[in-house]
Amino acid sequence: MDDIEPPFQETYPSLFENPSGKLAREERFGMDDDEEYCELPLIDLSRLDFSRDGSSNFQGDFDECIKEMGKAASEWGFFEVVNHGIPHKVLNNMRYEQKKLFHQPFCKKAEENFMNLSANSYRWGNPTATCLRQFSWSEAFQIPLSDISRSDECNRTSCLFGSKALSNGAYKSIEHRVITHPEVERFSVAYFYCPSYEAAIESFSKRAVYRKFSFKEYRQQVKEDVLTTGEKVGLSRFLL
Repeated sequence: MDDIEPPFQETYPSLFENPSGKLAREERFGMDDDEEYCELPLIDLSRLDFSRDGSSNFQGDFDECIKEMGKAASEWGFFEVVNHGIPHKVLNNMRYEQKKLFHQPFCKKAEENFMNLSANSYRWGNPTATCLRQFSWSEAFQIPLSDISRSDECNRTSCLFGSKALSNGAYKSIEHRVITHPEVERFSVAYFYCPSYEAAIESFSKRAVYRKFSFKEYRQQVKEDVLTTGEKVGLSRFLL
């Protein structure tokens, strides 16, 4: 049976060349020895249950939940949620399908018409990386869901969250710092909630920090940054 993992070392040999024959720990695993683990903010999303009514505490719970999310996003740029309402059966089925998909032979996953997915759906490694710290030890399938944005619950939660705290530089955008384990697989599912390419993005407050730009301009700038530097630069490119 063919290997299931992408040929990382064979494809990017220059990144793995090292005169001493060893790689620094932070280069291999993405974390320095003196860095510490920290506990992320925990948000109980049951307080955003739109089906609740008739409770005198509902509005207070709802507002407090939005406030906590805004605080976590501005101070941490990340938070964990509980009581999100997704059934365990759905999550377990998703994990099962993930493993079944990624455990297919590499040559099959790399096929252009694999599982009738769109072109370039399968991605792995990072051809623009200039060092191992920038390198992505991962493979991924990107599956566009064109009609997912019509979900009322998702739309309302996103709008309420944003309207409470959106302003110049209020939310942090932290570096992705998942630690690569040399022996244990890690599976994740990311859902990106993005505006249309034509959507105009501008500062909420009167004293603008960023110039007005479209989401298409932002994506193009990110692509250019990755190609030229190997990394995403972000919103700082649009500062006034």
